[in-house]
Amino acid sequence: MNEHDKVFKEIQSVRENALDFIRGTVPENLLDLMNLDTLRLEKDSFIDAELGEHFSDLIYGCQTANQQKLKITLLLEHKSQKPANEHLQLMRYLLNIWSHEVKNLQPLSLIIPIIFYHGDTAWKARLFTDRFANYAPALMRFIPEIPYLLTDLQRYDDEAIKQTLFHRDINATMALLMKYIRNSTLLPDKLAEIFIPVKQRFSHETIPAEVSSLIYYLLKISELDIARITQIISTIDPRGGEAIMTTATKLREEGKIEGKIETARRMLGDGQSIELIAKYTGLSLSEIMALQDNQS
Repeated sequence: MNEHDKVFKEIQSVRENALDFIRGTVPENLLDLMNLDTLRLEKDSFIDAELGEHFSDLIYGCQTANQQKLKITLLLEHKSQKPANEHLQLMRYLLNIWSHEVKNLQPLSLIIPIIFYHGDTAWKARLFTDRFANYAPALMRFIPEIPYLLTDLQRYDDEAIKQTLFHRDINATMALLMKYIRNSTLLPDKLAEIFIPVKQRFSHETIPAEVSSLIYYLLKISELDIARITQIISTIDPRGGEAIMTTATKLREEGKIEGKIETARRMLGDGQSIELIAKYTGLSLSEIMALQDNQS
């Protein structure tokens, strides 16, 4: 799972955040047909290896106003450009879900796909039938429309993201950060504004997990150095700067552990003894034996 997927899933797995996301994206006439009081996160994912090159997913189940089964799938497009054949990818994804339901003797779900896109190029949602516009109308019934809802962050200015698209502070901050994370020119000037919606959360005795997820994402993806990030966030709240430094320390420690694990893997590959590997990496014998089992 890449860092874009990770932060999106960690934040949108919180039901209140997903509700805000859905209400900001789904048209009113469709919202009126849903009973969002029944919304619940489902554990399944139907992204196969090929789809994983573009999408990650979260699935929420709910009922319609008439108590019919409905799935709302939140799909993150994690590349910087719109895919060339999103309708074919969506059809593959829908078939994965329906095939699973048939195999498990479940009734088929009506599925509403919502794509969240934070790429650099504009994306205009269209129907699959638009590709066949020159065909006679009588033939068009053989072509599926494959509709989807799209949230393209490039189509919203920053105030619209904060005031119209999302009403929860964590969603607004996530969206703004994902909008600018690849832009090393604009990000330094935008960073304080991005984190202002979650300023009050820095006052908690323990930084909330959702804010920690955003900080991890910022430090792992951004090209800004840690000192600069700390300085900018500290202008919002000194405790925010402290959270940046604490997270940076944890990332360094994680990097050291990953380095030790990689060294152990190489030594195992060279046929070195477990005892010798433990001596030079500081890993326990059980940890090294687990790596050995995974490599065999």
